[in-house]
Amino acid sequence: KPFQRFFPDAKLVCSDVSNESLSLSRTLNGDVVEYAWMRDGKLPFSPARFDGIFACCVFHHIPPDQHESTLHEIRRVLKPGGLLMIYEHNPFNPLTVKAVRNCPFDENAILLSARQLASTSSRVGLDKFRLSYRVFFPAALSKLRPLENYLRWLPAGAQYFIALRA
Repeated sequence: KPFQRFFPDAKLVCSDVSNESLSLSRTLNGDVVEYAWMRDGKLPFSPARFDGIFACCVFHHIPPDQHESTLHEIRRVLKPGGLLMIYEHNPFNPLTVKAVRNCPFDENAILLSARQLASTSSRVGLDKFRLSYRVFFPAALSKLRPLENYLRWLPAGAQYFIALRA
């Protein structure tokens, strides 16, 4: 619901390769958003439909040989100048790697670096304009949390965020 809170006038669409996941989301959230099944690597939308697309911890579940075609498909449905925002787990953070290895949901996950993602995005015409890492201090080090915003440049954060323009 954060998207609805911060973008109250936006029309939200959730898309996934798993029809089961879309059904579960619809059950949990109702029909406040549109749901669209991504079948055979294709999004069921006309070209240049979306102002922005957000993908959170998706690409490490996509086989690496499909990253480029997936990004190309996303690029197809973005309007010129549209924004693609991607969050991913950082493979250079040992605690993140351990967490992913121990998570049943991430059983077949292959982590990719921000550099890999930026390079593949560039090949399909998406230009990187922002990259930041997310450093999270645990409860035991909570007094250091004010420093988190100043460490976004550090490639050791648990996750990274990359913003790209079509």
